[in-house]
Amino acid sequence: MTGKSNPAANDDSIAYLLRDTYAAFVQAFEDDLEKAGIGLSLWFLLRALAKEDLLSQKQLMQRAGLLLQPATSAALKRMESLGLILRHEDAVDRRKVRFALTRQGHALIRRLGPAAAAVRQDAVRDFTPEEFAQLRKFLQRMQSNLQAGEIT
Repeated sequence: MTGKSNPAANDDSIAYLLRDTYAAFVQAFEDDLEKAGIGLSLWFLLRALAKEDLLSQKQLMQRAGLLLQPATSAALKRMESLGLILRHEDAVDRRKVRFALTRQGHALIRRLGPAAAAVRQDAVRDFTPEEFAQLRKFLQRMQSNLQAGEIT
């Protein structure tokens, strides 16, 4: 191999940095989630439903960023057994199911919301507002580029 570095093996690559940063976010929030008796995927589903009620499973998966339908089905069953969500028949197509938060689900969002906000705040505690805005802009642009398939 020549003296050129291999970006795929570089721990400073953007993908590795994003992965490790995400893992640090998860680790910082993990204790609060465990005390609530839920995992991160359930938190993502709860957050999606807190923003918009009566979503289908497919819509929930998209908004929560979950990729596997069987895992999402299992998570929804768990949430239902914990009393966090209710299933509703779709008003137009009775074969479809929509999900909504219960009072208990809303209460859990209110309880965990400050902990999630504290983790986010801690992550950017030494950023200027301009740096934070720029970071958001760059990450959104990277996401958009990747979703558009503009990888060369």
